Parts: sequence; structure tokens; C-alpha cells
Amino acid sequence: MVRLRIVSVTAALVVLASPSIADGARPYDVPAADVPPVVDGALDDPAWTGALRVDDFVARLPVDMAEPSVRTEVRFVHTDRALYVGLRAFDPHPESIRANSMRRDDFAITADDQFVIAIDSFHDRRNGYWFSTNPRGARVDAQFSDEGERFETAWDGVWRAAARIDAHGWTAEVEIPWSTLRFRAADEVVMGINLFRRVPRTNEQLFAPAIPLVYAYGTPNVSAARTYRFRGIRGGARLDLRPFALVGSTRNGGRDRRDSSDAGLFARSPISDSITLAGTLHADFSEVEADENQLNLTRFPVFLPEKRDFFLEDAGRFAFGVPDEAELFFSRTIGLVAGPSGEVATVPIDWGAKITGTAGRVEFGVLSGATGGASGSPGERFDVARARVVLGGRSTVGGFWSRRRAAGVGGHATRGLDLVRFLRHEVRLRGFVARDDDASARRRAWFVALDRGGERAAFTVSALDLAPGFAPALGLVARSGTRRLEAGATLPWFPDRASPIRRFAPGFSFVRYDDRLGDGYDERASVSFGVAWRNDFTAAAEVARQRERLGAPFVLYRDVVIAAGSYERSELRLSAATDPTRSFSGTGEIRSGGLYGGRHLFASVDATWRPNRFIVLSPAVLSDRVARRGARFTATVARIRLGVTTSPRVRIDVLGQYESEQRAAGVGLRFRYDLREGTRVVAAWDSIDRRLPLGAGAPRRTDRAALKFSYRVLF
Repeated sequence: MVRLRIVSVTAALVVLASPSIADGARPYDVPAADVPPVVDGALDDPAWTGALRVDDFVARLPVDMAEPSVRTEVRFVHTDRALYVGLRAFDPHPESIRANSMRRDDFAITADDQFVIAIDSFHDRRNGYWFSTNPRGARVDAQFSDEGERFETAWDGVWRAAARIDAHGWTAEVEIPWSTLRFRAADEVVMGINLFRRVPRTNEQLFAPAIPLVYAYGTPNVSAARTYRFRGIRGGARLDLRPFALVGSTRNGGRDRRDSSDAGLFARSPISDSITLAGTLHADFSEVEADENQLNLTRFPVFLPEKRDFFLEDAGRFAFGVPDEAELFFSRTIGLVAGPSGEVATVPIDWGAKITGTAGRVEFGVLSGATGGASGSPGERFDVARARVVLGGRSTVGGFWSRRRAAGVGGHATRGLDLVRFLRHEVRLRGFVARDDDASARRRAWFVALDRGGERAAFTVSALDLAPGFAPALGLVARSGTRRLEAGATLPWFPDRASPIRRFAPGFSFVRYDDRLGDGYDERASVSFGVAWRNDFTAAAEVARQRERLGAPFVLYRDVVIAAGSYERSELRLSAATDPTRSFSGTGEIRSGGLYGGRHLFASVDATWRPNRFIVLSPAVLSDRVARRGARFTATVARIRLGVTTSPRVRIDVLGQYESEQRAAGVGLRFRYDLREGTRVVAAWDSIDRRLPLGAGAPRRTDRAALKFSYRVLF
């Protein structure tokens, strides 16, 4: 209780001290061009002569609100069909410009000289689109919601970019069709836009307008965006069709071979400028990458990311709950089920449809679909509805409903209400109440939190209560049947500009879980200290004390069972990360302390080597050595990725993995050739060999090969 009182006082002081950024400045008028510029990376077209120019960039890092060491100029023009953005990134040392990324959607672009445009096309100050390029014209994009709380990196928009390096620095041209964005049709359309430039040579991150460190995410923080006005534009989404065809072969144990073929379709069509209908037939699992193995010596599930187009589109519209802890809608639960031997099996999605959009102050999403039967599981019907009403600014109140029904079985439904109320910019009060009903019981959950993120003073105070058996129809929870209390704060200070150290960040946290059905609990208190240098090297240390009472035994590793009872332990954690913009970079972590009546030593190393723009090599090892009475073992996960990009259209990826719990070794190969935007050929081969099978009858070795052709056409 003392810890909670301390954090409550800290939170109140932070709320009172929160700075504010004034809004209400007049929008910048973007001129129309009679003839659009040619997107070739050179700013020599007549259209750029009369363009709107923005050059008031301000540094956020390494020194907050500092004057940049280099000048940046961004130009805007538009036609009725597209937005055109031109960049002149001045640099007196063009030979030091970094540009290793070429491939589509490679977020290693953040290690290059980089330019970003974040567009809040509805001007709702919370959601938008993110476009990034570098001096080689690479294209990386994403959709974000709630100012970066949800950042869907697998989203692909239709747009173009080209860039060049010259004696004055580098230039870039970007074309974003209005059909890629969604906005309310009007004679005058106002959008919020944030601009960003990264300069690795000086470790500078520059923004226009300025986005201070009090904001958590940078470019997605569109509540701080400058507004731009466009006249006479047309757009909204066009009819987008993405059919695919697939042939494949799977061999189990070197004997049982099954050949397969399939075809399907993903489609998206506008209902209005702000409402979109999307649908799928035979949702495509063929290009889902193999999930990276996880080292998980806990009792709780791992939240794996979604990778399918149909669910990624406007995914933020359906979000409800606490990410990675209690999510009422977690789309990975649809179409993927546990097989009879414990392996994950794919269940075909026969069809799916959803409508997402905005109507006045209401944001909504409705999703329905059906899966076929497979691996002993019957076919299912699933339905989801989500709506939020904007109260003003970024504050919202909303509702959620979902239902899952199997053939011949009663439905399982979940419903809830939530609220997000911003008090002063990044300080927010949020919470939800939910109810989960099936044929056997009715279970409730609630959550409330007061928090603030960002690199400045940050804090959280929250409580989460999940009734025993609470398991949302289409969601995922980590600890059902528990009540969780959490409090923590980080109170950093920043030395003067002459210091090589940019930020000191002491902090503390406290979290406690109580079992709702018994006297079990899990309590952890920690004190931490982090240091960030101006050269982007970071290091941190944490000392933690944990007390836990298990109400039931669980399997820690293979046949190592942890008995019910009380356990106490202390742990020291040390971590470090080098400058990610260097050709060789890495992160490392060491944890040492008690573990369920014994001792453990955990170590991890994750490195990236980019010898040139064509090759990237990324090895990683995670290992936990455990010694306790009657059991000694070392749990290990190792993987290595090799990426080869011969041109922006051709990419080869090799992933090798090993995990010790099943003594499983696997290798995967992907070859991808992009004929044009959204039209590609993908060849894939995977092989995995398990020395310790998942269960009786499970194959020790599985080999899979597939060839897919996908086509994208816009009308």
C-alpha cells in the first residue's frame, strides 16, 4: 500500500506539471498542380515551383527542441487524384548518407537516412497512415490507431517513391493516391500531417511540427500534427481485388505426402468516402511467415502477431482490452486451432466480410465469417461489432460485442463498454467493463488505469479483474481468474547539451496478481535505472524481488514440474543496445537470480550485420540455465536470418531455428518476386525435425513446399 500511495502522489504531480501544445492554428493551403510531377526523385518539375514549402524542422533527439544541424525542406502539391510530397534533405557530407534498405516493408529503414509522412486523413487526431522512404526510394508503410498504440506494419497501401543522392544531400518524391487514403468528401478537406527526418550521421531525429518527448510515439502522435487544407480532391478507396492461386505439397515423416491446391480472393470496395466493405473467400494462409520460436518458462501464453490481409485491414477499429494481457478480440484465434497432438493446425476460412468506417463522430467496425472443419474441429461462425464515439479531442466512449458458434453448439458471446478520457495531452484515464457468456456460465471483467507515456516523466496506476474462466469468444487472456494491481513511474532527467549522456531514467514498479479462486498470488517489485548516450548506445539495470504462491502445479520444461506452494526470489537484470544505425548492431541481456526454489541464469544476444545494401544477417540466441533440487537443464532457442535483396523487386529470406524443449531444428526459405504493386510470385519451403515429438502419432519431421501467385487490380 505504501508503494501505491507513493505512485499516486507522483501521478498527481505529473498531471499538474504536464505541458501542453496549443492547437487551432490555421491550416496550410496546399496548391493544386495542373500537371503532376514525374516521380523520379529529382525536384526539377515545374509543379514544384509553386509548391507549399515547409522547412521549420525541430530536433526531438538527441536534444529535445534543439535547432537541427542540417536543413530540411518539404514541398507539397496535389492533383484531384493524388498528393505529391517532395523532399530536399541537405547534408554537407553526402558521402556519409546511409541507405542500405531496398526491400518493401523492411523496417530496418530506421537505420538509414529516412523520411516519414504520417497522415491523419480524417483529422480525428488519433488515427492515420504512415509512409516512409530513404535515399534509395525504399517503401515502408503502416496503418496506426490511437496515436501509435496500434501500429499495423503488415498493411500495404498503393503509392510510389523515388530518391537520389547528390552533392547537396539527397532528394525524394512521393506520390500517394487519394484512393489509398480515406477521408470525408467535401469542397475543402483538412488533414493533419507530421513530417520526420532521421540523420544517422549526427543521431538527429527532426520533426515538423515539433513533437516534444512528452509524446510517446513521435510521428503517430497526430494530435500534435499541423493541419493542411486541400481543395477539389476526389478519392476514398477504389475497388481493390486481390485474387491468389496456390499449389503445395506436405510430407510427414518422409512418407505421408499430401498435395494440395487452392484459390481465393480478398476484396475491398468503398461504400462511401468514409465507409469501406472488405471480404475474403478462402483467406490466404500461404504466405504467413513461420512464427519465431519463443523461450517461455512461464505458465502463460504468448501473444503472436496477426499476419493475414483480411484481419490486418483496419485492425485498430476492433481493438478492445489491454494489449498482450486481456484482448477481447484477438484475430489469431480464428482459423488456427490446436491439433490432436498439440500442434497448431490451420482451419480454412470459407468466407469473411467486414464493414469499417466513420459516420459523424462514430467510428465502427462489423465483421462476420465462417470457418470450415479440420483436425477434428467443427466449422464455426464468428461475428464481431465494435463502435466508439469521439467525445472531443482524443477522448472516446465505446462498445464491443462478439459471438462464436460451432455447428450444433450454443453460442459463446462477449460484450463490453470502454472509456478513454485524456486529461492533459498524454495523461489519460481509461477503463472497460466486459461480460463473457456461454452455455455454462456468465463471467465478468473490468479494468481501470491512469497513465502517461513518453520519454519525459511517465507513470501508470491500474487495476484489472478477470473472473475465473473469463475467456472471450474471439479473444485471448494471459491470466484468467486473477485480480491485478500495478503501479510504476519513470522520472528521468536530461544533462546539459555538453554531456555525452542524453538521458538518465530511474524508475520503479510494483505489480501483484491474486488468484480469484484460492490463496495464490504473484507479486513483483523492482527498481531500475537506464542510461541513454547521445550516440544511441543504451544500458539499463534492474533489481527485482518476487513472491509467488502457486495454487496448482505446472510443467516448467519437458518433465520438470513445479509443485504448488510458496516461492520467493530476487533477480538482477542487465541489458544494453548499440546504435541501430551502424552496419553492425545488437542487443544483449543477462538475468540472474532465483527461480522456483532454485537458481537460473538467462542470457540473450540479438545481432544484425549489414555489410552492404544487398545482404542482412541476423543471428539470435536465448538461453536459460536452471538449477534446482532434482532438476538441471538449459532451455535454448537459437535462430539465424539471412536476407538477400538483389533489387527492390526480388528478395530471398532464409530462417534457421532450433529450440531445445522438443529438440526441434527447422529451416525455411522464401523467394519473392514483385511484378508490380501487389502482384507477386512467392515460392516457399519449410522443414522441421523434432527429436521429441509433440505427442503420440505426431510426425517427427514435416516438409512443406508451396508456390503462390497473387494479383492485385484496382478499378
